[in-house]
Amino acid sequence: SDKNELAITDYMKAEKIFIQKKHNDGLITVYNNLGVVHAAIGNREKGIEYYIKAYPLIEAEKKLNDLPLVLNNIGKLFMDTRNNKEARNYLYRCIEASKAVNDHVGY
Repeated sequence: SDKNELAITDYMKAEKIFIQKKHNDGLITVYNNLGVVHAAIGNREKGIEYYIKAYPLIEAEKKLNDLPLVLNNIGKLFMDTRNNKEARNYLYRCIEASKAVNDHVGY
């Protein structure tokens, strides 16, 4: 839809600004939202790509509460693309990350 395309355009602009300013929190949000939008329009591979971009930034910023959701989203998209080995890998990591932060919703 036009709204999704507009969202992608705006997030790409925000990405450039956050990269220039070295603002990892902003980049995490942008990459997560780009993952959501791409997954919603059926571009699962691109969704995975953006979630995976967020992953090291989350670890670098010690935002461990955000980790289970991102790992779960990656795992789900790998399931949707029938890549069960990668899905299992990320979903297992989601469970471990959830336990580490006492997030019982993630597993």
